[in-house]
Amino acid sequence: MQKPAPVTKDSFPRGTKLPEGVACDYVRAIIQRDAKLLTDTYLPPQVYNESRVQKNVALVLKIITERMAREAKHPVSSPKLIKEILKVNSARSLSRNGMKIFGSELIGFRDIRFVDVQVLLHGGKKRISRTLVVQLADLSWRVDLRPSMSELQVWLNEEKPSIPYGPEK
Repeated sequence: MQKPAPVTKDSFPRGTKLPEGVACDYVRAIIQRDAKLLTDTYLPPQVYNESRVQKNVALVLKIITERMAREAKHPVSSPKLIKEILKVNSARSLSRNGMKIFGSELIGFRDIRFVDVQVLLHGGKKRISRTLVVQLADLSWRVDLRPSMSELQVWLNEEKPSIPYGPEK
């Protein structure tokens, strides 16, 4: 049985030891506009074998972190922005094996899963933040930036919700 993940004051997991922890850290980084935490959750660009992909991922990460740094200086509470984490669902494997085989064979990922995190927006609506996470050779988990840039997003959207993990607010 796995040891429980370290938790934060919001009582949800944190860190890269479990997929749920890195998914929550990713959402926390967005809430807090914390570019360093966001960078710590993402797959480093150098894990990709192709230099073009490395450059694209590095560029996207740079654009996102620079925007976060600007937003942190001038916070705005848009009704569409995430306010807090409400619930974390257990990580699940994708029901289609194509991406898992691709990730393990070509890139060297040990595992590929997704985590649903239910969040509350500033406007009062609830939403699911579905995050693709991958396990590296060192057994740490990281968020994969690419779903929003590929057909993998379609696969993720077709998945059924996960079962709840831990406490619910």
